[in-house]
Amino acid sequence: MFKAVFFDLDETLVKADTLHIEANRKVFKKYHLDWEEIIQKTKSHDFLGRRLVDVLKIMRDAMGVSEKSLPLKTLTTERLNIFLKLIKEQARLLPGAKRALRYVKSKNKVLGIVSSGTRKYINIAIKKFGLDHFVDFVVGEEDVLRGKPNPECYLKSFSLASKIIPLKKEECLVVEDAPNGVIAAKRAGLRVCYVPLFKRKLPLEVEYQLSNLREFMSIPL
Repeated sequence: MFKAVFFDLDETLVKADTLHIEANRKVFKKYHLDWEEIIQKTKSHDFLGRRLVDVLKIMRDAMGVSEKSLPLKTLTTERLNIFLKLIKEQARLLPGAKRALRYVKSKNKVLGIVSSGTRKYINIAIKKFGLDHFVDFVVGEEDVLRGKPNPECYLKSFSLASKIIPLKKEECLVVEDAPNGVIAAKRAGLRVCYVPLFKRKLPLEVEYQLSNLREFMSIPL
């Protein structure tokens, strides 16, 4: 049924939400910006699945801080360094994650990791959890101009997978935890397995919805 499966990383394979929050809190504290105030001023935004650079820009701008006072590149680099240290020390795989990847490869499918995170983060996570031999390619923040919910990352994934085997869009399955990621996949014309870590209402229909990745083997590949 499917020839390729594309997995999101954060909160799909890796439990990293609290580490993202801690890294944000620490980097803004360095610049004397109150984290609780940032949360209040940006609470209307859905950041799940979005690129770090996009999230930090919204948060910085909400506090009335200019690019000249705090360049986005500086903020992003410092925040990433904090986050990567936390990932190395504290990140863990979500239940069923490694088994799901093993299941995909046991069926000889193409497997991609498609994340809003940087390639450096993706590669650290892959190495930390010993996922190297499962993954055929990765798509990260640097590989696209526009982050989720824009479909660019999944169109890029389809293109990369198509270079490995002949492929149609309906033969690709995207595994996502966040509405922004689901929207991106659907806009790219791909099928979706939604595995929400946090309960959120989806604005569109998906082909599969699971409680966690332990149930992934129920999907016919």
